[in-house]
Amino acid sequence: MPVAHIYAVTFGLGAALAGAAGVLWGTLFPITPTMGGPLTLKAFAVNVLGGLGTMMGPLVGGVVLGVIEAYTSTYLGPTYANVFSFGLLVLVLSLRPTGILGKSA
Repeated sequence: MPVAHIYAVTFGLGAALAGAAGVLWGTLFPITPTMGGPLTLKAFAVNVLGGLGTMMGPLVGGVVLGVIEAYTSTYLGPTYANVFSFGLLVLVLSLRPTGILGKSA
């Protein structure tokens, strides 16, 4: 299979998944021009927490951040979820600047 064809298929699949996620998000919350800001910030935190430059880094970062937010929301309330998630991001970056699975350059 040609590389250009694989690029086209993966781009199309990504666009379709993003479109489906947007439709589902739009049914739950009102549609505004700034509705993607918090999601973009969380995605950035997941990528940096897991480690840039690896395939498994964002997966591990997403699971860790999701578990931390779930426990924080359950036991302390949803208002503290962002405090703990970004506090974890600062802690991980101060101890390991490349992220959990990141490789040093």
